[in-house]
Amino acid sequence: MQLINLLSQKLDADAKQAMAQATQATPAELEKGLNQITRLFIGVLVQPPLSSTRVESIQQVVDEGGHTGELLSNLPNLLADEQRSSLLIDIGTKIFNHFYEGDAEILTEKLTMVLGIRKPVVQSLLGLTPPLVLGTLGAQIRKERWTTQELQSYLEEQQADIQTELSPYLTPHLTTKASTSSPSGEPKLPSSSKKNSKKKSSFNFLIWLPWLLMGLLVAASWWYIRTLQSQDLEVAHPLGDSLSVLTDDANLAQIEERLNQRADSTMPSTPAPEPTQAPVPETQPEVVAKPKDSAPSPTPVPSQPRVEKTATSVPKEVASSLSAALKTTFQSGSAEIKDDQVVKNLATKWLENKSGVLVIEGNLANRLTEDQAYALRERLFQLGVPTASIRIEKAKTPLQVTLK
Repeated sequence: MQLINLLSQKLDADAKQAMAQATQATPAELEKGLNQITRLFIGVLVQPPLSSTRVESIQQVVDEGGHTGELLSNLPNLLADEQRSSLLIDIGTKIFNHFYEGDAEILTEKLTMVLGIRKPVVQSLLGLTPPLVLGTLGAQIRKERWTTQELQSYLEEQQADIQTELSPYLTPHLTTKASTSSPSGEPKLPSSSKKNSKKKSSFNFLIWLPWLLMGLLVAASWWYIRTLQSQDLEVAHPLGDSLSVLTDDANLAQIEERLNQRADSTMPSTPAPEPTQAPVPETQPEVVAKPKDSAPSPTPVPSQPRVEKTATSVPKEVASSLSAALKTTFQSGSAEIKDDQVVKNLATKWLENKSGVLVIEGNLANRLTEDQAYALRERLFQLGVPTASIRIEKAKTPLQVTLK
């Protein structure tokens, strides 16, 4: 009997209900995802060429992992415990990555698009399916007492079912690099697929062309506005270029001296002394010093602290503590990011040191909070933070990010 049929017999209504609760999936999502992801993992196990070395590796994982089939008989009680179900999904994800030779992140995106179900559900099913498949296989091995050759023959029988029942969009992810490449190094595709790919590429280009032109227009407008602003700043100012250097005491002294000189130049000229007063030495110093004493040079000084405060003020860093409330990051009542400045600051702060783990914490029992957490994780990954340095944890606090 086919391996997937044996597994379907062991998954009763209670087991499927417990799986839906553990993965936060609707019944329709669970049925569609479980059907294809189970076949996908079986296809990963039996992908040709199925060598004896690979069969021995599968048998070793079954034996050392204790996959005897007892998990399936106690699945509802196991998944009812949130901590134990999370541990089971984590172990299953590691098993899947052990056998899968491709990029798991790309495969997750492909499954989300092809199956039409949410990404968190796909990730949970990718971790939950391997223990169930290996448990079914382990129970069959113990029942039939198969040797390595007999196990290899049984696994080879599964290849035909995988090729016919698995979605054609997912089949390319099962083949090895050698089987997907032609002698020239180009992937082998049916002629119809090549035509469709050409149509899709041209169609995608036409979709993105208006956005590309709009982006160029915005960039040109920004450059033009910046040029006008720089020209306005170069216009002659009553204090010259001293307004850009108000943070230095020496510069303040220079500004004060300029103010005094400007005040002297704007004062009314003093009438020349009479010839008869020239020989009197006592009155000459008083006549020369009086204009400087009466000059209004000290009057600009009180305005200096006000100018210095505006010039030395520095905007605060949004992500200086690597912990944010993230209330304004998402659209109201949605997991769509409307302002990713906080996320960019978090990613930039992590990339400066490249150490620690960004932990996304929140009440994951809430469906919206869970979707927002995974959307935040996806955006951090796009900004350069590796998935190994991002962890999602359940907490009773609002959604927040912490560096640990």
